[in-house]
Amino acid sequence: MKSPTVILTPLALFISPTIASKAYGGLDNETKTFKTLVAVHGALMAFCFVILFPLGATLIHVLKRQSVVWFHGVWQIVTLLIALVGFGLGIYMVHHSRLNVSLWKSFNGHPVIGTIIIALLLIQPIGGAIHHSLYKKRTSSTCSPGNVEHESSNTTTRSTYTTRTTPIGHAHRWLGRLLLVLGVINGGLGFQLARESSIPIIVYSVLCAILFAVWGLALFCSLPIL
Repeated sequence: MKSPTVILTPLALFISPTIASKAYGGLDNETKTFKTLVAVHGALMAFCFVILFPLGATLIHVLKRQSVVWFHGVWQIVTLLIALVGFGLGIYMVHHSRLNVSLWKSFNGHPVIGTIIIALLLIQPIGGAIHHSLYKKRTSSTCSPGNVEHESSNTTTRSTYTTRTTPIGHAHRWLGRLLLVLGVINGGLGFQLARESSIPIIVYSVLCAILFAVWGLALFCSLPIL
């Protein structure tokens, strides 16, 4: 069982950076090891929230095969596992490093926002599974085997899976979009916290711009299912 200290560390950092900076010993935040951990943490989380999660969310609207539902689920769960690794590194750094007071003296909610995002992401697979189960039951009760629309049909112009959503499906979709946006914003807070040079920030900003352009186009092409 995890100690209360590990669980409450992000909250302590959020409320009182100065106290938290004096409370932990271990890795020096100026060492090569610490900087490597910061870089790996940032790379994993950026890869998940800027590339993998958006791509997995977009494909379900673009592809027209029934199998895309399972592909979407597996893709997002694998991405979540990668994000959990990155999150674990973040918790490790917070708990085992001697945090510099000057690094934390400005208000920055990165640790707490990240914890909330990960906690909510953990319920996303459950919501998706419930939606899929309800959708299948509703489809089987309203459509006979002879007239069920298949997503591979040549006349299908949009995924029938997403056009016949459920209330839980709507909640699942909009929570995912909210967490994606929050994750991107929190990444920016992470760069601020780590005091990164301009080059990583520029690369991150460009990737985010591409992400929202592609994501926005995919949503625009499926406006009736928003």
